[in-house]
Amino acid sequence: MIGAGTMGPGMALVFAQYGFEAKLFSRRQETLDKAKSVMRTSLGTLAEFGVVQQEAIDPILGRVTFTNLLEAAASDSDVVCETVAESREVKSGIFEQLDKICSPKTIFTSNTSSLNIFNLVPNSRLPNTLIAHWFAPPHIVPLVEVVRGPQTKDETMDLIADLLKKVGRIPVRMEKFISGFVINRLYRALRRETY
Repeated sequence: MIGAGTMGPGMALVFAQYGFEAKLFSRRQETLDKAKSVMRTSLGTLAEFGVVQQEAIDPILGRVTFTNLLEAAASDSDVVCETVAESREVKSGIFEQLDKICSPKTIFTSNTSSLNIFNLVPNSRLPNTLIAHWFAPPHIVPLVEVVRGPQTKDETMDLIADLLKKVGRIPVRMEKFISGFVINRLYRALRRETY
């Protein structure tokens, strides 16, 4: 998970809860410390409601590596989930850095809620790039919009959809990019009609 603000910690928590090793990156140590605290609190709440066992909390957190070094987070990762600020410049910069660090086989996903990241990722990465838009809080809301880019391979879409199912998520596949995807477009229409 590249970004430890609002979404990254919850997404890392989901993968760790289902037995996957996850790495959570932020440039700032304070952000990582806060993320770890939020994750422990979230797991405590899940334990109160019987979703996880109390004794599973430390092992789940133990499957998450917290790092402020981008290379340590991404260099040997099979899938990179970008969750940085919703800014074309910030996302483009991160993808440029990841392109230099990651294996050519690494799959890039973006948690953008509206941006066309297929214009921001280096061209050589496009076959292995898609949008996987999670909803807050990601460890509670199971829906994930999976959006194909013009060059995204079928295998990439299938692999990410299958991975999301393995961690208890419900992937909604979109075969092409449309700004706002499904849920935000519905929300906008509902909001427009209620005002």
